[in-house]
Amino acid sequence: MREKIEQWVFPITIPNILLIVLGVALNVGGRMLSQAFSWPIWADSVGTFLIGILLGPFAGAISGYAAATVLGSFDPLAYYYAPVGVVTGFLIGASFPHGQRMNKYRVFMVAFMLSLVSAAFGAVINMLFCGGEVGNVWGDALIEWIT
Repeated sequence: MREKIEQWVFPITIPNILLIVLGVALNVGGRMLSQAFSWPIWADSVGTFLIGILLGPFAGAISGYAAATVLGSFDPLAYYYAPVGVVTGFLIGASFPHGQRMNKYRVFMVAFMLSLVSAAFGAVINMLFCGGEVGNVWGDALIEWIT
């Protein structure tokens, strides 16, 4: 029973807090790189994924929310994407419990699932707050092409 609880809850220690801060910094850096080079990828989720895998679902959710909060101080629209960060951080942490081996099939399926969930959440947010635009050259071109 204790092992099941430990795979969900992370101990609040200085190294773990610093690891979460590192994950947030990776997200912010990834967002800046994505915007600077117009990459059609979610590089602002790398830290959330890393923390979710290393510390578990609640730490992943905290990392995703904290990253959206930090990014929101530069771009207020980023606050709306906090639920996406929380959900993806939680799902990645829940999908890769500590001690379980990662195989190619599991990684592929989790990546596919998270892509669908993130895209669905992001599409709703884009429709509600951005007029359907993604804010990325590649994504906006795809939306233009589809409509």
